[in-house]
Amino acid sequence: EEIVGHIIHLDDGNLVETGKYPTPLASLQETANFLTDEDATAGRDYKHLMFYAHGGLNDQNASANRVRKMKEVFKRNGIYPIHFMWETGFFETLGDIIFASNAKAAARVGSVSDFFDRVFETTVRLPGRAIWRDMKRDAGQSFVSSGGGTKALRILLKGNAKRQKPLKIHLIGHSAGGIFLGHLLERLNSVNPLSEPVRSCSLMAPACTIELFEKFYHPRIGGKQAASDIAQLVQYNLIDQRERDDSVGPYRKSLLYLVSNAFEEERKMPLLGMENFSKDLTLKAAHKLHYAGRGDTITDSRTHGGFDNDRATMNNILKTILGVKPSPAKGFQPEDMTGY
Repeated sequence: EEIVGHIIHLDDGNLVETGKYPTPLASLQETANFLTDEDATAGRDYKHLMFYAHGGLNDQNASANRVRKMKEVFKRNGIYPIHFMWETGFFETLGDIIFASNAKAAARVGSVSDFFDRVFETTVRLPGRAIWRDMKRDAGQSFVSSGGGTKALRILLKGNAKRQKPLKIHLIGHSAGGIFLGHLLERLNSVNPLSEPVRSCSLMAPACTIELFEKFYHPRIGGKQAASDIAQLVQYNLIDQRERDDSVGPYRKSLLYLVSNAFEEERKMPLLGMENFSKDLTLKAAHKLHYAGRGDTITDSRTHGGFDNDRATMNNILKTILGVKPSPAKGFQPEDMTGY
């Protein structure tokens, strides 16, 4: 009841229409109708429509709790938030594999040397690659012509186009959410009746490969002609030392290290979210890259999974969406950053 109207729940690329967190087409249409009605009792004074794709090893309840905690902050800033709850089962299974592989690796080399991480990568590689490959496939399936993500966007954006002043579109992705949003961008021109570009895209520790970034994101950055163009892209990464100080269960580096060294098809796959591969990036003027750990006030996450719990990062995302810094009372407060 607390998050209805703020989620698009997908599984295997299809809308989840029953169960604890359902989003049938009728419910999505009700949300579209609400946003289309601009009078004082319904559409109110929203100016922005935000789509958020989470990442991390989250189950459905953890994903739902994130939506519950975040939505009021966005709404009090004139932003209507819609979160994709996608493939939470895959992330949960991935977490099970990571923890189950610990005993096997420890039995081979113990747990006191850095060599453990390399053995762990080998141990988890076969099942981890299979899960990661399926997760990426289902991100793509969500935005085929008959996919659940395509159906949801078509309804919501058709309603937005009916507004006298259409809401400005913004995207936020965390970790594997960067993969998901890449496929969303590829579909956007065919489902948005308007040719207004995405006003901002904010990526936190994106787990997508640089190859995917160059295919789906890079050509669109700075564009102003099509619905899938991105007026500005802001990216938040950890410095490499913080990647190495992070851990995923028994693995003593960040999730991105594990993805790059074990889950992708080639070992040491260049990932967009890793400082180690920043030399492979060509930044456009409309692409800003910030590093947590460099001593500035823009982002200060300590871990890969901590960006959406970092007040500096989330308030900078608000500033990107709004075009101005949010007032102290309307920004993310310390109490908004806990509980998920």
